[in-house]
This record gives sequence, C-alpha cells and structure tokens, in this order.
Amino acid sequence: MRPLKLVMQAFGSYGNRTEIDFEKPDQNLFLITGNTGSGKTTIFDAIVFALYGEASSNANKKNGAELQSQFVEIGTEPFVSLTFSEKNGTEIDLYTVKRIPRHVRPLKRGSGEKMVSEEVSLTMPDGSEYPAKETDAKLMEIVGLTKEQFMQVAMIAQGEFMELLRAKSDDKKMIFRKLFHTGLYEEIKNEFAVRKKEKQAEIDQIRMRCIAEISRTELPEGLEQTAFLKEKKKELEKSKDFSVTVLEQFLEKLELLCGELSKRTKEAKKIVEKRSQERDHARDAAAKASQLLKSFVQLEDAEKTLQSLKEQEEAITEQQELAVRVEDAWEVQAVYQRLLDCKKMLEKLRSDLQEQTEQLPNLMEDTKLCIQNTKYAKHQQEEELAAFTKVAEKVRKAIEVFEKMEAAKMDMIQKEKAVQNADEKERAVKTKKEQLEKQWEAWKERSQQLAQSEKNLAIWEAKQKDLKLLETEFSRAEQTEKEYKTQKQTTEKRRLAYRAASLEFEEKNAVYEQKRKIFLNAQAGFLAQELKEGCPCPVCGSTEHPSPCKLEKEHQNLTKEMIKELALQAEQLRGKQEQAAAAAEAAGSLLEEKQKNAGESFEHLRSRAKEVLDLEEIRADFLEQMKGEFLHQSKKMEAEGRQFQKEVNEYQMLLSALTKAEKQKEQFQEKLEQSAKETADAKTALERSRVMLESLEGSKDYQNQQEAQAAYAKADTAKKEKDVLVMRAEERLQKAQEQENRAQTLIAKYKKEIPQQMEEQKIRQQAYREILEEKHFPETAWMELTGTYTKTQVQKWKQDAQNHGRQKAAAESLINSARAAIGEQPKPVLEELEKTSEAAEAAWKESQRVLEQWQEIWRIDQKVCQALKPQMEERSEVMHQYEKINGLYQLLSGNRKNSRMDIETYVQRHYLEQILEAANQRFQDMSAGQFELRMCDIDKAGTGKNRGLDLMVYSAVTGKVREVRTLSGGESFMAALSLALGMADQIQESSAAINLDMMFIDEGFGSLDEHSRDQAVKVLQNMAEGEKLIGIISHVTELKQEIEDRLIVTKDDQGSHTRWQIS
Repeated sequence: MRPLKLVMQAFGSYGNRTEIDFEKPDQNLFLITGNTGSGKTTIFDAIVFALYGEASSNANKKNGAELQSQFVEIGTEPFVSLTFSEKNGTEIDLYTVKRIPRHVRPLKRGSGEKMVSEEVSLTMPDGSEYPAKETDAKLMEIVGLTKEQFMQVAMIAQGEFMELLRAKSDDKKMIFRKLFHTGLYEEIKNEFAVRKKEKQAEIDQIRMRCIAEISRTELPEGLEQTAFLKEKKKELEKSKDFSVTVLEQFLEKLELLCGELSKRTKEAKKIVEKRSQERDHARDAAAKASQLLKSFVQLEDAEKTLQSLKEQEEAITEQQELAVRVEDAWEVQAVYQRLLDCKKMLEKLRSDLQEQTEQLPNLMEDTKLCIQNTKYAKHQQEEELAAFTKVAEKVRKAIEVFEKMEAAKMDMIQKEKAVQNADEKERAVKTKKEQLEKQWEAWKERSQQLAQSEKNLAIWEAKQKDLKLLETEFSRAEQTEKEYKTQKQTTEKRRLAYRAASLEFEEKNAVYEQKRKIFLNAQAGFLAQELKEGCPCPVCGSTEHPSPCKLEKEHQNLTKEMIKELALQAEQLRGKQEQAAAAAEAAGSLLEEKQKNAGESFEHLRSRAKEVLDLEEIRADFLEQMKGEFLHQSKKMEAEGRQFQKEVNEYQMLLSALTKAEKQKEQFQEKLEQSAKETADAKTALERSRVMLESLEGSKDYQNQQEAQAAYAKADTAKKEKDVLVMRAEERLQKAQEQENRAQTLIAKYKKEIPQQMEEQKIRQQAYREILEEKHFPETAWMELTGTYTKTQVQKWKQDAQNHGRQKAAAESLINSARAAIGEQPKPVLEELEKTSEAAEAAWKESQRVLEQWQEIWRIDQKVCQALKPQMEERSEVMHQYEKINGLYQLLSGNRKNSRMDIETYVQRHYLEQILEAANQRFQDMSAGQFELRMCDIDKAGTGKNRGLDLMVYSAVTGKVREVRTLSGGESFMAALSLALGMADQIQESSAAINLDMMFIDEGFGSLDEHSRDQAVKVLQNMAEGEKLIGIISHVTELKQEIEDRLIVTKDDQGSHTRWQIS
C-alpha cells in the first residue's frame, strides 16, 4: 500500500480544500517541515482516519465532530479523500477512499444546526463503488493490518517514540499480543487454570461427600472398633485438609465393624425366633381357654331362653286360631263391598238418564234462535266494512299530504341550520388560521433559540463516554487493589506456614541426629552383648573377653529400625518444608506482580482522572475522592444530559410543528373557499323547500292531521263494534250446538249401560250368598269380627308365631353346639393364661427391638462403606488428573521455581529475535558498529520474575552487555528507530501478502549529534532507494539541508496550508 494523493477539507487545522500529491517528490525520502502546531501530524491523522475512521494518536483518539475544522464556515462539509496503490502480482490497483466524519451542519430550512452521521465510500480499481456497510472490512482486507499494526509499521508517532524500547517485558507482552496475535497462548494458559480450579472443586466436593457419609455412621458402644472409629471420625470432621491415610484407616475399621454388626444381627435373629415361638404357644393356650369359656356362657344363656319360650307356647296357639277366623271374616267383607258398589252405580245411571231426557227440548230451541241472530249480525258487519273502507282511503291520502308538508318544514329547518353552520364554520376557519399564524411565529422564535441543542448534546455524549470509560478503569483499579491485598494476606500465610514447617523440620532433624550419634557410639556395647566365652570377637578375634564394653541402660532400647523411622520422618518434614518454601516464594512473586499492576493501574487512573474530571489536585484518599467525583459528575452529567436531550426533543418537535403549520395554513385557505361555496348552496336549497311547502298547503282535505286521524278512528270503532257482535253470536251458536249434541250422546249411552249394570248386580248377590255358606258365617257374625279386629293385627299374630318358632330352634341349636364344644372339659381360669401370654408378647417385642436396632446400625454403616469406596476411587482418578493439569499450568504460566517465563513470552521471544535481527542491521549502521540490541539471556529470563522480553544493549567497545536505559538520548533514539523499523519488517513479513510502501517518522532527530543524524538519514535513504515512501515530520534545521524534497506546512488565520519544495 502506497499513498498517492491526499485531499482534506474542513478537517482538523485544514479549513479550505488542501491536496497533497505524494507522487510529486523526485525521491522516496522527503521532509515534512513547519512550525510547532502548524498541522504536520494532522497529515498522518488524515491518512489513518481515511483508512480506519480514527485519528492516529493513541493518547487522544479523536473522531466525529471533534475533527471538524474551526477555520471555515459550519456549512462547509468536512472530508478526507485518500488515493493509494496496491500491488496485485505484476499489476498495480488504484483505490480511493473518501470518509466524511460525524459533523454539524446548518438546517436546510430555517435556522439552527443538525448533527450528520459519518459516511464512507470506496472506489474500486474498476471504478465501481463498494457497498458502504462493508467498506471498513474491505479496507482492512486490502491494507492487511489493524490500526495498531499500521501505527507500528507506518508511523513512529510523536510522544510515543521510546515506548517499545523502554517497556518492561509485561508491557512488551501486551504490545506483541496485539501485533502478532499471541493471545491464543494466554487463553490456553487460562483454560488450564480454569480446568485446574474445576478439578480442585471436584476434589473438594468428593471430600465434602465423604465427610457427609462419615457423619452418618452409627458407632455403638461395647464393640472392639468403636473407640478407634470415633476418634478418626472426629479427626476427619474437624480437619480442613483431605487426609487420605486417615480415611483409609477409618474405612478399614468400618468394614470390620460391619462384620461384627452382621454377626450381632444374626444372633439377635435367633433370639427373636425363640421368643416368637414362646409367644405363639402362650397366645394359643389363652385363645383356646377364652373360646371354651365362651361355650360355657353360651350353654347357660341358651337353656334360659328355651325355658322362656316353652312357657309362651299355649298363648301363641290360641292366638293363631283367632287369626284364621278373622281372616275369613275379612274375605266375606270384600265380596259384600263389591255388591254395594254395583247397586250405587245402577241408581246413578237411572238418575242421569232422566235428567238429560228432560233438558233436550229446551236445548234444541236455543240452537234455532242462535242461528237467526248470527245471520243478522253478519249482514250489519258487511255494511259497516264498506263505509270504513271509504273513510280509510280518504284519510290515507290526507296523511300523505300532511307527512310531505312536515318533511318540507323539517327540510327548511335543516336548510336554515345549514346556512347558519356554514357561516359559523367560515368564521371558525378564519379564527384558527389567525391563531396558527401567531403560534407559527412563536415556534419560529423558540427554534432559533434551540438551534445549538443537537451540537450541545453531541459534545455532552462525548464527555459522557469519557466518564463511562473512566468509571470502567476505576473499577479495574479497585479490583487490582483488592487482588493485591488478598495476595498480600495469602503471601503472609504462606510465609508463616514456611516458618512453621522449617521449625518443625529442625526440631525433628535435631532429634534424629542426636539419636543417630548415640546409636553409632553404642555399637560396641551392642557387640559386647553378643560375646561368649571361647568364641572369637568379630572385631579383634580374641576368644577371651576380660573387659567387654557395657551398654548404658537408657540406650539399650535403641534399634536400627527406630533410627530409620526417625530418618524417614525428618525427610518427610524436609519435603514439607521445601513445598512450603516454594509456595511462599510463588506467592511473593505473585504479590510483586499484583503490587506492580496496582501501582500502574492507579498511576494511569490518576492521569486519566486529571484529564477527564479536570481535578486540580489528587488527594491521599484517591479512591474516596474518585467515588465522590463520580457521584458528583454523574449527577451533574445526568442533569445536563436530561436538559440537552429535552432541548433536542423540543427542537425536533418544533421543526416538525413548523412544517405541519405551513401545510395547515394552506389547508385553512382551502377550507375558507369551500365554506363560502357551501353557504351559497345552502341558501339555494332553502328557497326550493319553501316553494314546495306552499304547493302542499293547497291540496289538503282536512284542516290538520288530527282531524283526519279522528275521522279514521271513528270509522274504525264502528267497524270493530260490528265485528264483536258477529263474534259473540257465533260463540253462542257453537255453545248451543255442543250442549244439544252432548245431551243426545249421554241419553244413548245411559240406555245401553243400565241393563248391563242390572245383570252385574245379580252376579255379585249370588257370590255373597255363596261365601257366607262356605265360611259358615251368619251375616252379623262376620260384621262383628271385622269391626273388632283389623287386618294388621292378624299379620302381627302370624309374625309373632313365626318368631317364636325361630327363637326356639336357635336356642336348641346353641345348646347342642355348646355341649359338643365343651365335651368333658372343665370350666377354665382365663386370667392366669392371659398374664402368661402378655409376658411372652413383651419378651418377643423387646427381642424384636434389639434386632431392629442392630439391623439399622448395620444398614447405615454398610451403606456408608459402599458409598465411600467409589468416592475414594473417584478421588484417586480426579487427583491424578489434577496433578497432570496443575503441572502443565505451572509450566505454561511460569509459576515454577527458576522458571518465571510463561508460554506466551516464550513464543514472543521468537518474534523479538527476528525483530532484533532486522533492527541491529540499522542500529549498527547508525552507531558505526558500536551497539547491538540483545534479549535477556534465556537462562536468566525466568529467574525471580518474567524478564523474557527485556532488552539489553551490547557495546562492541567495552565487550559488555548493559541495560537499554543506560543509553544516552541520541543513542536511545537510534535504538528505538532501529527497533521500530525492525518490527515493521517483521509485522509485514508475518502478515501474508502485505505490501506497505510507506512510513512516517514524527520528531526525535533533535536529540542526535551530527554524525549520528547523518548515519540515521543514510539508513533511511537506503530504505527509500526501493519503493518505500518515507516522510520525516520534523523542524530540525539541519535535516532541511540533508533532505532536498520538502513538504512545507504553514498556518494562518484561515488554517493550515501545504506546498511542495522540490530540489
């Protein structure tokens, strides 16, 4: 990518249209010169803005309205246009990007201003325009670099010259991460940290599950393992660490306890079975005795009942004989009653026949008279109907006329109202139009007052964004400080743990050394104990032992195994001490890192706070000061924001209202014309209605509608009266005919039924005489019995006889069954047998309780055993995984002793090595072979803290390596320039298909002596001999003599201007 032409208008300090042709210089190396503040750096700002939509400075990222120039009228549209070339194989493609920043412009209609959004366009090599929404992504694809990478490759910006050279390893690490995309390795390390925490959490969960299971164990007194298990259970529940050894011991003893509990349970079962048999035997004996006793009671009760029933037998027999006689009497009474009913029916039929025969002649005469009356009434009805029809037709026509007259009157009233409404509508429209014109003037004046509201809101939004960013940085600083304090506490705990471990080791080691020396010194005594007379000494070979060494009493119990055990304990404590030392050292290193991060974070925050919050001083209680400022600023900004937004909303509403008002004024004028037309039409229609009403007045038959309706009502009443007379005559005729027909029907019916009823009476008389003879009753006898006794009494006597028979049979059956059950057995004593049964029941329940108790304890403890075994196996597997992950994490994060360099730094050293290779070619040329940049030695890079990316400088004069900070100002500039050029080469090389043929260097040459400056320019000239375009932004006078092609930048009251000066 090579810039060919840059056009700026109303951008930064450039007001009028300014065009810079980068193809004009004869050489690729040129000087951009001018006074301080003239607008030199703005040229590079414009290039970066055209490509990325932001200015170049990292310290003050301007965009949008802040880039709009103040040196031209607000109506001048700001823009930046950049034409650049890009190699495409052997072809060269030309692109033009034009970007209009977010800016303020005057309103097209009326006064006031409006905020316009950013626009961007990209013209492709074939002349087509690329879609605006995808332009930024396309530019990134063409250039092949992010903004950060472009800034490092294409521009060594003013004020940021030495940043990379003097940065510490951690700072370089963040820079390289963005440039070379090495964040993947940090993510890998973080992923291992997450997995490590997950495995640790799994181990903690397993421990909690084990402790929960252990707490459920039941440890009964009196068993061999109980005391040991209680002690270990208490130890495990109180311990914060997961002691696998103690848990294994607990589990081993718990399994033995479960075996003992199983044995106790079996013994308890045998006792329960024995007690159950005893209980059943006692229960059966008591039950048999109870049943036998019931048989004795049953026999006695049944004998008493049978005796009582025998005494009632005579009375029952007499009662049964009377019941038979009374039943016969009631049968006779039923036959006699049927005879009486038949006689009554015959008498009634004869009486009804006589009555209907006497009434028939009168009914026939009434029918004839009703026929005559009906014919006369119908004749009168016909005459009256004809008269009514004539009157009704006349009235109908009259009412039509009256209705038309009424409609004409109503139409006139409506037409008069229409005329009145039209006049009122016209006056109302005139009034509204005048009111609208007054309102329009008021709105116009207010909109002019609020013309700056959108610009004020845009400025407020930029301030609000800065405040939000500052709040985010403040939260990060607070979190960093919190992490530092937490790590400080952790470090102190680790150091205390290390001191405790050291003290414990020293004490145990001292005991071991003392016992070991005593044991060695006492070896002669141990040998002397084994000597026997006549046997050679293993030391001197003598068979005589006159003065053998005697072992002191307190040393006689020392053994080699005891010494080995002490040595093992001391060695274990030594390992514990080393682990504690490593942990303390790691915590200390992390504390230093946290302290450093906190300090840098707060320093950056203080700088930003002064800039954003405009603080005059930073108090000692900086955090509290910031909180107070945030609260104050938030309230202030919130109030201002509400006010600005309110004004913008009001302004936009006013603009909309003014537009609507213009339309409404036109509409009101149209309405006025329409109202006048409607008034004229209404008056014409009113006159036509008046003429029609006068015509109708002359054609009416009645004076008014009431008179016509009264004539109609009179005729209708007369007609209805005749209708009623006809209806009544017809009703009377129908009734007379029905009565005559009914009488004739009944006479025929009665004449037929009377002979039949006389025959039925004879039959029933004969049946009555026959039943008297059959039952042997005189007529008075059965009447006396039915009068004395009812049928219900007879039924009761029969039921009593049946009950007596059943009770007697039941009593006899009970007596037989009781005697069979008793046989020859004596009457038992039940209380003694029940006491024996109750005692056996209690003994069985107690044995059952003991069994259930042992079973429950065994069930719980067995379940705990079964739960703990898989938990232990799972812990072993998880612990194995944890150790593997932790080892990898410690390695990748650089948390190992003497290896503090993490994986990302290690990878970045590869890039830095290539950067230094390219940088040293320039640095040696500039320094006449005196200096060479080197990385910190790999063996020292991970010692103490991460120094993997620290830079050193090798001096060929002294043959020694020293810190880069010891370089002078001019030497530092040459080193930084060489490093920047080397990094530009590496970025371009690592990014595929990138051809960046441009570089701008902003200031820095003023710190060089004449020789060093010549060497630096010579290096740049060599670079420019190819196709790379190099521009040096500087006001150093000597450079003007060494670089012939110059772009001169000047500034006056109309803004910045440029012109080329070509040699």
